[in-house]
Amino acid sequence: AIPGDRIRRRTRVTVGQKDLELTTGSLKILLHLLVAHRQGKGVHKIDLGATADQGFRGISVLREALKGALPAGVDIIDNDYHGTYTLTSNVVVGPCNADNLRAIGDRVISQLADKLAT
Repeated sequence: AIPGDRIRRRTRVTVGQKDLELTTGSLKILLHLLVAHRQGKGVHKIDLGATADQGFRGISVLREALKGALPAGVDIIDNDYHGTYTLTSNVVVGPCNADNLRAIGDRVISQLADKLAT
């Protein structure tokens, strides 16, 4: 779930029963993954800001942030090793407070929040 409350320069999300505070960059990646998950698709690293010939560190940063809310050894992000990332099939997307996310003032976050709210 994404309550979207701001805590200083971070945004609160709920993973399982735990609240986490994500940076704006990690929040964008998570929102991209959530929208794609709802559509039954993946997200290519180019859509997340990387170039075709480089790796994408943003996924590693997001994985590290989510680690505190997941049981040891559990990873909810799959990588096809061709640059496409998906959430595992057992992920259930909870409610998203699009109003709180729009209030952040970031165009990409607002667009993704609108897609999740529908």
